[in-house]
Amino acid sequence: MANNEPNATTTSAPSAEQVKTELARVLGSTVFAQAGRSTEFLRFVVEETLAGRADRLKGYTIAIEVFDKPPEFDAQTDPLVRVEAGRLRRRLIEYYHAEGREDSVRIALPKNGYAPTFTAIVPPTTMPSASKMRRTQRSWLLRGAVFGILVATGAIFAWFAWYRGAPTPVLNAETAALEHLGLVSGVGPRLLVMPFENLTGDASLDAVAVGTTEEIIRALVAYDIFATASTVSHSLDSTDLATLRETFDAGYVLAGSIRAADGGLRFSLRLVDTEIGTQLWSRAFDERIEHGNAIAVEDRIGATTAQILSSPFGPAYAHEIERAAGRPTQDLDPYECLLRFYGYMRVVAPTGHADSLGCLQRAVKAEPEFAPAWSALGVVYLHEYLYAYSPQPDRAPPLDRALEAVRTSLDIEGARRMAAVALAAVRLASANRHGFNAAVDRLSTIKPLHPAASLFLGYLLIESGDWQRGTPMLDEALPLATNVPCWVYVGYAFRYLETHDYGHALEWSLRSDAPNWFVARMTVTASAALAGRTDIAQREKARLLELYPDFESTGRAQLAKWNLDPTLLAALLDGLKLAGLKLA
Repeated sequence: MANNEPNATTTSAPSAEQVKTELARVLGSTVFAQAGRSTEFLRFVVEETLAGRADRLKGYTIAIEVFDKPPEFDAQTDPLVRVEAGRLRRRLIEYYHAEGREDSVRIALPKNGYAPTFTAIVPPTTMPSASKMRRTQRSWLLRGAVFGILVATGAIFAWFAWYRGAPTPVLNAETAALEHLGLVSGVGPRLLVMPFENLTGDASLDAVAVGTTEEIIRALVAYDIFATASTVSHSLDSTDLATLRETFDAGYVLAGSIRAADGGLRFSLRLVDTEIGTQLWSRAFDERIEHGNAIAVEDRIGATTAQILSSPFGPAYAHEIERAAGRPTQDLDPYECLLRFYGYMRVVAPTGHADSLGCLQRAVKAEPEFAPAWSALGVVYLHEYLYAYSPQPDRAPPLDRALEAVRTSLDIEGARRMAAVALAAVRLASANRHGFNAAVDRLSTIKPLHPAASLFLGYLLIESGDWQRGTPMLDEALPLATNVPCWVYVGYAFRYLETHDYGHALEWSLRSDAPNWFVARMTVTASAALAGRTDIAQREKARLLELYPDFESTGRAQLAKWNLDPTLLAALLDGLKLAGLKLA
C-alpha cells in the first residue's frame, strides 16, 4: 500500500542472515516450543527459499520432505499440507502478536502458496496515537498483550481476518506487518479477559484464579476467538470501560471472581459490552477444589465459557448481530454479512435468506479468501434447494453451487468445522449416504467440535434416521446456546416422530420460534394431528398454507429432496394427511 505520510512505517527486503536470525528467534519462542510439524515446516520452507528453490515448494514436495509421506502421496486429495500450512500461518500470527511484536524482520506464509515472504520493518520516528489510528482506519486493529493470542468459528460458528479497505491509513510497525500478512482486522467478538479475582481470603487459591483465567483464554483460542488478557483488574464502570475499549480495542470484557459458598467455591463470570456497559451474560459455577482436582475444574470452566461465548448462537454474537441488524445489506462489510447469515440461521425465514444470499455473494467477491463466508454461502445455496428460497434459475443447480462453495471454504482452510458440517448437509441432500457418513467421520477428527457444529450435525443425523447418535449431540450442545436456533427443536420433534412418540413430538415442535419457516409449521401440523390435537393441527395448517400456498401440489416433491429417513417421512406424511392436507 502506498503511503506518503512522513511518519509512516516503511518496509524493505531483509538479508539472508537477518532472515536466518529471525527464523532462529521464531523457532525458539514459546509459541513454537511444542509446535512439532509447524517447526519443521517453517524451517524447511525458509531454508529452501533462501537457497533459491522456492519454486520447489509444492504440496507434494513438502509432504515427502517434511512429513515423510510415501512417494505415492496424492496432494490433491489429501489436505494434510494445506491444513498444516494453515496452522503454521496461525502460529506466525500469534508469535508476531506477542513475543515477536518488536521484531524488525517478519516471516509470513501467504495463503496462495508455500513460499514464505520476508519483510524488514523500519519503524517511524513518531508513532501515531491510538485515537488518530482509529480516525484514519475503519477496521479494528488486532491487539496483543500478555497472552497475545490469535486464532481464526466456528461454527458455525470464526474466524478469518481481513482488511476492510480503509483510505490510506497511517500505520505503525505492528500494523504494517499485519497488513503484509493480509490480517489487519479481527473477525468476531474481541474479548478482553480480566484476571479472576480471588475474594475468598485464601491465598492458596490465587493459583486457581490465575489458572482459570488462562484456561478460559486457551479454550477461546481453540474455538477461534481472539482473546486478549489484562494483567491487572479494572472496575467496569463507564470510565474504565471506555479506557479498556480504547487501550485494548476490546468490544467485550469478561470478568470473573471466586468466592466461598456453601462449603465450596463459586466461580462467577459476566460479559459486558464496552461500548455502553450492558451486561450481556453471566454464569456461576459451583465447584469444590479437593484431591488435586484444580486443573480439572479450571479446564471445565474454561471449556464451557468458551463454548458459550464463541457460538454464533451465544450472547456475544447475538450482540454483534443486533448491531448490524436493520442496515441495508449493501452497506455491510464481509464480516457483517456473516453476522446477517447467523441471524438468518436462528429463524430460517425467506426474507433473511434473500438478504444473506446477496450479502454473502458480494462478500466472497470482495474477500475471496474469507473461508467462513464461503461455508455460509454453501448453506444458503443448500436452503435454496431444500426450501425453494430465493431461486436463481439462471445459474447452476443450487446443490452444485452449494458443494462448490463448501469445497472452496475447505480449500482455504481445511480444518474449518462449519464447512465440514455443511459438506455433510450437502451430501445428505444429494442422497450420497457414503459421502455423508465420510463427512461425519471427518468431523469426529476435528477437536474440539464447536457446539454450533454439534447442533447442526445432530440435526442432520436425526434427519438421516440416526437419532441414537444425533439426539445426544443436541442434548450436549443445547445448554450452550443462549439463542437456540429454531431447527434444533424441529430436530427433537423429528426424533420423536421417528419413534412414534407423538406427544413429545408436538411438545418439542411447539418450542420452535420460527413463525415464517414453513418446515416448523409443517412439523407442528403433523405432530398435532398424530397426537390428537385437532385444534392445533388446523391452526398450524392454515399458517402453513399462508407461507407455502402450493404446499398441497408441490410439498411432497419438496419433502423428497430432503432424503429423510423413511420412517420419519412416513410419519410426516401421515400426520399431514390426517390434518386434511391433500398432497399430490
